[in-house]
Amino acid sequence: LCCECGQAHPLLDNHLYNFQDEVDDELICHICLQPLLQPMDTPCGHTYCFKCLENFMQEYSFCPMDRKKLSFQQCHKSSLLVRNLLDKLIVLCPFKAECQQTMQRCELEAHLQNRCPGFKKYKSELQRKKNPISKGKEEPPAKGETNAPKDPEVPGGGSSLVAESSGAAVVSLGTAEPGLVNPAFEETEEGESLVQKLNYVLVAETTTIEIHREDPEEELGMRIVGGKDTPLGNIVVQEVLRDSVIAADGRIAPGDHILEVNGVNISSVTHCQAVSFLRHPGPVLHLMVLQEKGFSHRTAQQDSTSTNREVIHVTLVKRDRSEPLGIKLIRKTDEAGIFILDLLEGGLAAKNGKLSRNDRVLSINGQDLRQGTPEAAAQIIQTTESRVNFVILRQPGVQLGEPVEDGSTSNSSSSSS
Repeated sequence: LCCECGQAHPLLDNHLYNFQDEVDDELICHICLQPLLQPMDTPCGHTYCFKCLENFMQEYSFCPMDRKKLSFQQCHKSSLLVRNLLDKLIVLCPFKAECQQTMQRCELEAHLQNRCPGFKKYKSELQRKKNPISKGKEEPPAKGETNAPKDPEVPGGGSSLVAESSGAAVVSLGTAEPGLVNPAFEETEEGESLVQKLNYVLVAETTTIEIHREDPEEELGMRIVGGKDTPLGNIVVQEVLRDSVIAADGRIAPGDHILEVNGVNISSVTHCQAVSFLRHPGPVLHLMVLQEKGFSHRTAQQDSTSTNREVIHVTLVKRDRSEPLGIKLIRKTDEAGIFILDLLEGGLAAKNGKLSRNDRVLSINGQDLRQGTPEAAAQIIQTTESRVNFVILRQPGVQLGEPVEDGSTSNSSSSSS
């Protein structure tokens, strides 16, 4: 049995979970048809499980949904908020006979390892089967019990789980998948998670955004999930469609929570009601959104310059698809995201004059790049016909050092476009 999900499945397959409620279709992987695990976004706007997509891309070079040309290197992890929402889906303990508890999906492994009586019983029975001789020396059978079976079947154990999992192979406890356990949710002996022990918190900010439409009836161009009638509760942006009103604005990205629409609080409405509010026609749409800003230590002093940061929108117009922008992008080793290392003299960006060195690129043409790579950004720029819309974060007074010579960027990855 897998020590992370408590069920039997091949080592290279996704974990199996028994979800308490029906999961929103928008959170289902279209390869395995199960709720997303380690979700990965494609440049064409679809989301799949990491393992499902990795296995699929070993045989094919296109997106399973729209069959557009695709490589695994172009894909990136979904927003942290989306991953957290998926981890908060409620699941049932797989050892139903001994344990009736429910918990968030991210808490199941710690529950199995530390609190589940069924999993403890399974491990003790497994150990007794592996060492029957030593077991006999430690606890000789009492009189009148010699005819009792030595290896009783474990409720919820291997045999029944194999039958329920369509013949899935039983995996030994000693072969747990390396690298897939999130240490932030791994409990210590005192029952305290690493996030609690280090006192880190997820930082998010609310922002009011005005969306202007020349045609009041024009669709916004985004997909949402959630609602009080779903396990997610809040309304969350799942996808921003290319060449849409939202993509052109560039300030809303997948994973953002929509709190208000035109002054109406939609944080506790049904999914259909939220869709109705967002489809309401009008030349101007006021949205209040909650956006992630990463993790911060509770006791750390606030950066005195953080209040001076500003989000800037810049549009560069190419004469044709092949025209370069003259931007060198880089990824730092100590900070997530993509940064502008240099603007090539005489290039389109340098002539425009609105981009600066050390600007952090948040998105390009509506594609969220807060956790992206220079290669992914370059791909988006190169495939754009004319208008390249940048959303950048600028902190005044901070500049990168002089551009380093080729071959000396061993601790960074960079790309020119």
